Amino acid sequence: MGEMNKNYILALMASMFFLGLAATDIYITTLPALVRDFNTTPNIVNMTISVYTIGGGVFVLFADLFSCRYGRRPVILISIAVFTLSSFLISISTSIYLIIILRFGQSAIAFVFIVSRQVLKDIMNQREQVRANGIILSGLVVSPAIAPVIGAYLSHHFGWRSCFVFIGIVGLILLFIAFKILPETNSNRLPALPKIGKYTLKYVVLLKNKFFLAITLIYVSATGAFFAFIGISSYLFIDNLGITPINYSYIYILMAVAYLIGNQYMLFLNRAETQYNKIIAIGVFSTFAGALIIFAAKAFVLPVIVVILITLGSMFMRAANALTNPTTQVITINHFKSKGGIALGVAMSINSIMMGIAVTLVTLFHSDPLEGLIIISLLFAIIGLIAFYMVKSKIENEPIK
Repeated sequence: MGEMNKNYILALMASMFFLGLAATDIYITTLPALVRDFNTTPNIVNMTISVYTIGGGVFVLFADLFSCRYGRRPVILISIAVFTLSSFLISISTSIYLIIILRFGQSAIAFVFIVSRQVLKDIMNQREQVRANGIILSGLVVSPAIAPVIGAYLSHHFGWRSCFVFIGIVGLILLFIAFKILPETNSNRLPALPKIGKYTLKYVVLLKNKFFLAITLIYVSATGAFFAFIGISSYLFIDNLGITPINYSYIYILMAVAYLIGNQYMLFLNRAETQYNKIIAIGVFSTFAGALIIFAAKAFVLPVIVVILITLGSMFMRAANALTNPTTQVITINHFKSKGGIALGVAMSINSIMMGIAVTLVTLFHSDPLEGLIIISLLFAIIGLIAFYMVKSKIENEPIK
């Protein structure tokens, strides 16, 4: 395949990955508005976030299987089509419960998170794949930085429904481009789907493995703590502390900067051949430090101090994501050798589900959002610390290739 075609396909895959992330980031500033418009509670509205992440956690488990059986192109086209249709339907829905169901439909884009990597593996050599994955993962920085700001301005001028119209239009454009330029790259499809019992047995074996569970809990801890912030911060900042939605959206630029700093520090440590256990320890303690900084906000009354402390603490937790997530993923995929791909898929699925649970748990404290953020972020931070010390010695002995 020509270099130009590879770059077109890479740009398409990166755009789809970005869209999947932006589907939540773009309307995060409008959560209080949804509560008012549907005359409901934050618990119900936040299900639009948790159902999306949990749905993604379910879909990634089957992405590899379906793309190996039916092909990369059909799976990508169908998932983007379902995402796009769900987005437009959300924009005209008059029931919050219907929106929750449609958010599950949107989460079908999670197929792209896995299948896009398979497409790149099919058409690129390993060095090209490293570069390509770096470009795709830049969405972890770009989406939180710009999507909330776009959403805040759209909702300010046109209402929260315009956020879903916007991502629906982007989805439609990407669907058209994919239909035109995306080739089928899987030349060795499975003749039939395996029996479900045989397929799920691999997952059961992994879930019984104590090392897998501990390393996955480390992965989950930083992400869960940060998603507690995502789940409650709009109510805390906008409703309780009087921050405007547009000003609130700028905080996510700082979160993107924090992730970028954490990522660069992780790369520096990696180049210095720092042991995995030390990189993970920095990430785990950064999550705990972030939770403690947020806890300190409880001692202050002045809103500006509270905002600064919560933002700073959340930045620590976001930077921790960049340290723990890539490192635990590398350990997982290498430790389990031939089953590494399946292990990573299950870990990613558990992480997505726990993000949804974090959002659900923190919203139980919507009457005192700061207290909820403190409790849930500390809970996940402590889980990460315990899991780390459970496998610390074993991580030290992991071979680094």
